[in-house]
Amino acid sequence: MNLLLRATYARRWLQSSASAYAKAGGPPLVNSYRRKRAELDQQRERDREPEREFLDDGSEVLYEGPLIEKIKGVKTMSLVSCVATSMLGPYMMLTRDELSRQSDFQQITIGFLVFAIGVGTTGFLSWVCSPYVSRLSLSADKKIFIAEQTDFLLRQKVTAFPVGSQTRVDILRPMVNFEAEKRHYFLAKENMKHRMVREQFPWIVQEDDE
Repeated sequence: MNLLLRATYARRWLQSSASAYAKAGGPPLVNSYRRKRAELDQQRERDREPEREFLDDGSEVLYEGPLIEKIKGVKTMSLVSCVATSMLGPYMMLTRDELSRQSDFQQITIGFLVFAIGVGTTGFLSWVCSPYVSRLSLSADKKIFIAEQTDFLLRQKVTAFPVGSQTRVDILRPMVNFEAEKRHYFLAKENMKHRMVREQFPWIVQEDDE
């Protein structure tokens, strides 16, 4: 009888131990190894060089902005609202409702404010987003950076500056993280995968580490 009870107790103990082992996912050393392996795989994926892309003029694409479509959408909406308020402001200043109790001066003032708000907000958004670089390329002779941006009217604006002329800049203006030849630019850290970009702009790569 004692042997039967001992066998039953041993079987239950083995079952409970096996269940606890399965829930824990294996021994701590195995779990630690798996976590480190996953972290290394993620690091290799982040450091992996992207496929090289060349333009017709021989320049190599080093970087493409991740938010370019959103930036264009914001600028488009802002530009449309600017046109609408620009038309509404003069209309309010030149038309007069017979039942309105507002004086001519008050009506002109309101129309001017509507016009100023529309133009002002559009100009401010354009000023904030103007440093954003949609694409950064390297010339065929590897001496010139070519930056593509979007202007106030959603047109492509191309500027160039020598490799090595870029410097870190600390100003209160948003979306600016470097300066070259007295012009401000912005690169998003998450898309800086090309080795040359990381080497030429190390302060951007290390932004979150400071």
